[in-house]
Amino acid sequence: MSKQQQQTYWRSLNELANNDEYRKFVDREFPEDASELKDGYSRRNFLQIMGASIALAGFAACRKPVQKIVPQTTMPEYTVAGKPLFYATSIPFLGYTTGLLVETNSGRPTKIEGNPEHPSSLGSTNIYQQASILDMYDPDRSRSVKYNGERRSFSDFISAVAENLNATSRVVFISESNSSMTLNRFKREALSKYPNSVWVNYEPFGEENQLLGSQIAFGRKLRVSPDLSAAKVIISLDADFMGTGADNVRNIKAYTKGRKIQSTSDSLNRLYVAEANYSLTGSNADHRLRIKTSDIKPFVYALAGKLASSFSELSAFNGYTNSFSQHEWVSVLAEEILNNQGTSVLLAGADHDAETHAVVAAINTAAGNSGQTVKYLELPHVDDANQHEAFKSAVAEMSSGAVDAVILLGTNPVFTAPADLNVADALSKVPFTAHLANHFDETSKVCKWHINRASFLEYWGDGYDFTGVPSVIQPMIQPLFNGKSE
Repeated sequence: MSKQQQQTYWRSLNELANNDEYRKFVDREFPEDASELKDGYSRRNFLQIMGASIALAGFAACRKPVQKIVPQTTMPEYTVAGKPLFYATSIPFLGYTTGLLVETNSGRPTKIEGNPEHPSSLGSTNIYQQASILDMYDPDRSRSVKYNGERRSFSDFISAVAENLNATSRVVFISESNSSMTLNRFKREALSKYPNSVWVNYEPFGEENQLLGSQIAFGRKLRVSPDLSAAKVIISLDADFMGTGADNVRNIKAYTKGRKIQSTSDSLNRLYVAEANYSLTGSNADHRLRIKTSDIKPFVYALAGKLASSFSELSAFNGYTNSFSQHEWVSVLAEEILNNQGTSVLLAGADHDAETHAVVAAINTAAGNSGQTVKYLELPHVDDANQHEAFKSAVAEMSSGAVDAVILLGTNPVFTAPADLNVADALSKVPFTAHLANHFDETSKVCKWHINRASFLEYWGDGYDFTGVPSVIQPMIQPLFNGKSE
């Protein structure tokens, strides 16, 4: 048997040659000129010097920092170390306020809950209110006044306003919906100081369509405020009153009252939901219909046509039919409304057009629900103008170069407005633009001036809750970055 020989592999031809030059190369740890410095110092000496320098720098940094602690000779009122304090306040949101109770520790707000003594929350909150405290401590929050992206002072902004605006200037004010009595007083003063100006409210997810619908139905803008605790039959047409809808904290509490059984004679309320997307309200429905958002309007019209023969107030829909007129749900809902007059309520989502809300208001009024299960409330801070059209008109005027200045309070139309309006291009054609905002957002980047906005936890304010109860906004802490409120 022949002896098997082990095969040998070489990594290079130089290794196979194994000459003197290759052996010198192998003996060196690094390639030529890598291990020796040319100024007379070896690599070893260099590392020794650098190591000593780093060690000495480390010793210098080991000194204990000097901290001066000054004891309080007189403790602040009600302050006990380790025990939190609770303050009542309100949060403004989409043109109304909600009562809150804020926990503070060592003068800093740390937790938000509902105010049990305020009718808008009764001790509960929603996800937006719980998360609002994070906005105050957000590391990305705007910290200073800026002009074209460069840091400036607020006095610089005031000086710029005095230089660029006068009584004849055409000024467009664009703000979020706000029920503050103080802000609306300032609004009247601003319009008086600049007579050639206009004030527009812009909310991408507000209640303007509902207000316009009530204007068609009743001749004036009224807020739709349901009282679900008095309703035996609740019909929601793409209205997520438990989730994303306005005043959802109160609505959830009112709805659950009708789901409690106290005696054998009690009965549960019934919830019908027709919607496109699966919502929190839809998940609680007794009966749910999946329907396109675009089909809600013809569905409501078909329901009005079904009820027209029973209610004289709906005589305009006599003989009306469409593709939903024979739908099973239209017949069932019509029967439920007829059998529960005064104890039923019909709701439509805020995103649907004014005509849809006008028909919904007409059905509720005809069924005797108005004033019982749904109330229509006057709003002192709302005018009769169509804010959608007013905003479009203002943007068109800005694009034409006819506007001298635009002042934006809190809203972000460059990001949220319809793309065909091209708000960014319109703002670029205005000589003086200023934006009050929590973050240096898309609109701030287009505007010349950016003013950092204070959190609602940092300023005094006021407003009305959804049903018209006056509320106070109380600061918990001084503005962290000298932010300004509206």
